[in-house]
Amino acid sequence: MNDWLDPLTAVAEALARDARPEAAFAAVEGALQTLLGHRLFTVLLCRPGDEVERAYSSDPVNYPLGGRKRFASTPWGELVLRRRQPFLGPDRAALRWAYADHALIESLGLGSAMNVCVEHGGDLLAVLALLHEEGHFHDSRQVATVRAVTPFLIPALRALRG
Repeated sequence: MNDWLDPLTAVAEALARDARPEAAFAAVEGALQTLLGHRLFTVLLCRPGDEVERAYSSDPVNYPLGGRKRFASTPWGELVLRRRQPFLGPDRAALRWAYADHALIESLGLGSAMNVCVEHGGDLLAVLALLHEEGHFHDSRQVATVRAVTPFLIPALRALRG
C-alpha cells in the first residue's frame, strides 16, 4: 500500500460524486490533512489587481469566506503572486514577515505556514495556505506534496472565476 494513494483516490472519488467547488476544496483538505497535517487550511482565489479572496476555510469563524486582501506591495505578494514561488515559513518570525494578521495567527497557536500556487495554462488561479504549529512546515518535500494535489482544484477554481 502507498501512503499517498488512498488520500488521492479519496479526492478523485469525491470529485466524481460532487462537482461543487466546496466539495473539491474539502476533499483536497482531507487529503492534505492525511498526507501532511495542518491546523488551518484556506483557498485564496486570485482576483485582478493582486487581490485574493478566501473561497474556502477550515476555520470560518476566524477566517470567513469572502474575506479579501491586497498583497501587491508586500514582499509576500512579490514572492507568491508575482514570481509564483511557494512560501515556506517554518517559524513565527517568518509569519511576521509574510502576514499582516500574524497576531491572530499566533493567537490561534499557529507558528508555521506554507503557501502554494494553483496554476493552469499559465494562469494563476489561487493560492493554498496551510498553517500549523511552529516548526511543522519546514521542507521542500512538503511543498511538493501540496503541488501534487493542486490539479484536482482546477475545475472548481475555474468555475468560481467564471
